[in-house]
This record gives sequence, structure tokens and C-alpha cells, in this order.
Amino acid sequence: MNILNYEFSDHIRSILNYDNATGVFTWKEKPTSKVSIGDVAGCVNAHGYRVITINKKQYREHRLAWLYVYGYTPKKLDHINRNKTDNRVSNLRPISTQGNARNQGLNPRNKSGFNGVLWCKLSSKWRAQIVVSGKAISIGFFSCFVDACWARYGYNIMHGFHPTHGFKLTSDDLL
Repeated sequence: MNILNYEFSDHIRSILNYDNATGVFTWKEKPTSKVSIGDVAGCVNAHGYRVITINKKQYREHRLAWLYVYGYTPKKLDHINRNKTDNRVSNLRPISTQGNARNQGLNPRNKSGFNGVLWCKLSSKWRAQIVVSGKAISIGFFSCFVDACWARYGYNIMHGFHPTHGFKLTSDDLL
């Protein structure tokens, strides 16, 4: 998707209202006969993002929200709480690809329940590891699962990972 520009932000402000507190867009004018002024704009696409169609082109709402408030869109935006439909500007931040990867949830293939911690049959211990800038780092082997998790969490913080990186967030966490 192209970086949206300042001129387009004026157009967005002329046809949509944006509520900073909720992150919801509503129509200022009727885009189609099926939509009324004041209706919530957009829908959720197949990838779980809210999108709004403007002039027959779909735009992700979080990018429009940033554009609406700041007049430009960065190359990458991160949903801090990882909820793709929470488009409050306070939940968005410009970020690099690497930074975005440092705010991922628990990998569905993970068997231990904690990112970077796995059971090593050979040593009969828990192994903690991390990948930083494409380089795998072995943190160590631990007899206790909790110790391995704390060691990995410490490396997460030391290397600038988001505090919730590797955690599966619940709906209560998203509020």
C-alpha cells in the first residue's frame, strides 16, 4: 500500500468523522445508497483488519486513523495491543519491521507456552533462546521452567522487545 499523503488526509476529513476515544470512523456524507450519514464506516477484511472503501479502493482503517490525526502515514504501523480492529491512535505507533516483530504473540506451534523456551531431551533441561537481528542467541539451560522463562523475559527487555511479546493476550487485556 502506498504511503498516504497530506492532500488525501484533507479528503478523508471531508468525508469521514474519526473518534479518537474509540478509533471508529463514521460517514459525513453518503458514499453509496446503502449507507447513511453517521453510519460506522468499513468492515473487517479476511486478514482481520478493519478497512474502508473510498473511491472503489480499500484502505486499512489504522492507516487512515493515523493519516486523519497526523496528516501522513508511516511505512509501518503497529497495533500495540495486537488487536487489529482497535484503531485508536493511542494504540498505534510507527515502527520498523524489526520492531513490529518484537510485539508478536505466542507462536501457535509453541509447545512450552513461552516464546524461546523449549524442553531439551538431550540435557533433560529447559533451554532458553532468542533471535535478535537475525542472530540466534542461546541464553542457557535451566532445570526449572520458570527460571528459563524469566531468563528469556529478561533478554526480551534487554533487547527492546515489547513487554507483551510472546504472550497470548485475552480479551480483557485488549480493553
